Amino acid sequence: MLFHRCVYCGGALKPFRSEPLSCAYDEINLSAHLKSEKSPTLSSGKCISCQSIIANDFRMSDEVDILNAYTQAPSAYVSRDQDFQGNLPFYKTIEKLINPKAKPMTICDVGCNSGQFLRSLDESWDKFGVEPGSLALQLLEDQSINTHQGTLANSPFPKQSMDYITYFDVFEHLPNPKEEIEIAKSFLKQNGKLAILTGNSTSMTAKAAGPTWTYLSHVGHISVPSEKALTQALSLSGFTKIETLKLSHPYSRSFFDWLILLTLSKILGTPARIKFFNRRWTVPLFQDHMLVIAS
Repeated sequence: MLFHRCVYCGGALKPFRSEPLSCAYDEINLSAHLKSEKSPTLSSGKCISCQSIIANDFRMSDEVDILNAYTQAPSAYVSRDQDFQGNLPFYKTIEKLINPKAKPMTICDVGCNSGQFLRSLDESWDKFGVEPGSLALQLLEDQSINTHQGTLANSPFPKQSMDYITYFDVFEHLPNPKEEIEIAKSFLKQNGKLAILTGNSTSMTAKAAGPTWTYLSHVGHISVPSEKALTQALSLSGFTKIETLKLSHPYSRSFFDWLILLTLSKILGTPARIKFFNRRWTVPLFQDHMLVIAS
């Protein structure tokens, strides 16, 4: 049985994963927000064309504004300074990738949370941040960063004003990622660049994990693209130079941890069944993200 259509290419979705909402990670207040809905199950389908993994349950309903839940994100969701030093090498690697010559540039980080990435950048950048969560912005005390609570679409920033717009851990939360690409494009300068960090549904490790990939257990991860889907969407929006880099998320586990939990998943089956010591185990992140840079 086929369900909804892929938000990237319009292809049909075949059933891929189903999990009780009670087993999903309590990602901020999303779980409580969604438990008020009729369905107790989270379901995802895999596009038969581009292989993206898309939610095909009530989370994609017009009546459910899943992004609105982030505006009241509690403190547990906000990136804290104790994580900053551990993540700093990753952020500095990203900075070198997007600006290898360290030129003075204007950058806007969409979904900036408490601004860790922006704060890691050197002083040659003119920094802007967009974040829906009010608490996250309250903790962003760096006065050199011009911030806006809301979305890029309703921000006061001038159109065609940014050299770089970044989305780190954002696109998997979007019900209409192609529309967001068009919005970002309108804020870029003529030769500006867009950088997107997100999970890659067709990475070798994600495909090996299958439905037990931990990335799919987050309630807000409703549209996880394949490399093909994201690069095609960017190309259709007029981006002509697109580079894809494969990398690990800073919260990834070691290869040994990944292999052990992958083996358990093959023995025990679905995420709901992999449970020991009152903890549900899924196959962790490892070499399953991509950084796509487009101009």
